[in-house]
Amino acid sequence: MMKIPLILKGLMVNADQMGKGRDIQYDPFRKWMDNCYRGLPIGGLGAGSIGRSYRGYFQHFQIFPALYEEKPILANQFSAFVSRPNGKSYSTVLSAPTADALKGVDKATIGSWDWKLKEKNCTYHALFPRSWTVYDGEPDPEIKITCRQISPIIPHNYKESSFPVAVFTFTVQNSGRTPADVTLLFTWANSVGGRSELTGNHTNSKMIGLRMGTRW
Repeated sequence: MMKIPLILKGLMVNADQMGKGRDIQYDPFRKWMDNCYRGLPIGGLGAGSIGRSYRGYFQHFQIFPALYEEKPILANQFSAFVSRPNGKSYSTVLSAPTADALKGVDKATIGSWDWKLKEKNCTYHALFPRSWTVYDGEPDPEIKITCRQISPIIPHNYKESSFPVAVFTFTVQNSGRTPADVTLLFTWANSVGGRSELTGNHTNSKMIGLRMGTRW
């Protein structure tokens, strides 16, 4: 019974925010996504963070106070393309979204990407402020790709250390007998989560390749 006034006050605040056309900060009726796939975030010491799943995708944007965007933004990905002199080629998005994350995705756009990463060949490690993922045999069975992520933690410098940023480095090892041409691609929607990808003169447009199909 003692919590009823607090609940009523929260509902009144939410109604006031909705009446002003603002996003409400806390929705008690909101259905939260399963967060068991969270990995080490980008940033997180004070100026917000961008979450990254150990499955490889970016989710749980927390740039603005009390506002969370949990849904994965599937356009934000690393991808790898490998080709060899014998004509063999391999490609994959370096991410393994769940079936729920891919549900309802347009098959002609992001749904046409190479979502065929074999999870059994991937190992994730995290030790704040670093994390690293080893893709052993992905996408080429004779290629090992290691992706390292580090957020800046600078002694006696809280300002820069609190930025929601990270540096990503990649190491590629070829155990095959032939040389390999490896290309890494990074795609990112002009967004900090929520509906921001459509504001501030941000532009997201489709690019259609004659051979590669449709890409964002």
